Amino acid sequence: MLFQRSVLLATMLGGASVLAAFVDVTEQVLPAYTQSYVPFLDIKKTPMAAGVCTLDVNNDGSPDLYFVSGPGFPNALMLNVGSGVFHDVSEQWGLVHNEDSVLTCLAIDLDNDGCDDLVLTGAFTGDSFTGNFMPKNNYCSDGAMNFIDVIPPVLKDLPYTISSSAYDFDHDGLLDLYVSALGGRPLILYGEPNGNHWLGVRLEGTGPKTSHQAIGAVAQLSRKDGSGPKQTLILSAGSAAMSTEEKTLFFGMGSSDVSDYESSITWPGSGETEVFDGFSEPKIVTLVQGTGVPSSVEASRSGSSSTTGETPLSKNNFMLHR
Repeated sequence: MLFQRSVLLATMLGGASVLAAFVDVTEQVLPAYTQSYVPFLDIKKTPMAAGVCTLDVNNDGSPDLYFVSGPGFPNALMLNVGSGVFHDVSEQWGLVHNEDSVLTCLAIDLDNDGCDDLVLTGAFTGDSFTGNFMPKNNYCSDGAMNFIDVIPPVLKDLPYTISSSAYDFDHDGLLDLYVSALGGRPLILYGEPNGNHWLGVRLEGTGPKTSHQAIGAVAQLSRKDGSGPKQTLILSAGSAAMSTEEKTLFFGMGSSDVSDYESSITWPGSGETEVFDGFSEPKIVTLVQGTGVPSSVEASRSGSSSTTGETPLSKNNFMLHR
């Protein structure tokens, strides 16, 4: 179920304190993500979700949702159509594997073209393992509203995958994948450099209502002149079962210059939005609340990492292609 925040006033130590309360708004916000009747429980039950990814499939600045569901329930791509309402566009966007039960989802830009892609691991139909999926979003390349599965063979049939995470292990600006399998050795799959530009953003909260890690912050990247799409990422602690997420937000921008962009950060707790400028080249930057400019940078160290010797990790390069 989805909940929206409301306000509960309580008297504590002689004063008024604002506490968080929640109201179920599932049927209003997700009218197409219907509830199912479970006879043996004799209750009306919402489809069981193993996790949910936030992504912006069409770069309109409004976060969309991808639900991964448990056995017997479909997965769903829910498009944010405004006014707090989401519509199921799974079929329209070509997510043909949405009937499989998936354990984990990642929403990341795997090739730095500026569009969010998906990594879905641990898919089952009934009691049968059906593989893993890597749907690439083609919206940035040709404007098409669809995903094409581009998963490399080494991951496609890796059995009984139970979790996946993304991290830039070799510091080249491309997110790499760490995938674990039940009873097997984990894999690290390195992204293949393609020349696309990127910006990594680390956030540091300093306000009285914002945590130091700034979990829940909304970061947007857009051109300074206001043209073109707007990328939106939400800093999250995790999105699916047995998984965590990279705390650096990676924005891809294809062949565009990094200096053409600015970032606006909506800080959690305060709700204040702050604009940061001064980006010059592909780097990881730290944005500290209240400063308005990058406070520190880490240059790309492309190719500096390698896997050698006896190790439980297996390096497998992959390249996204049409």
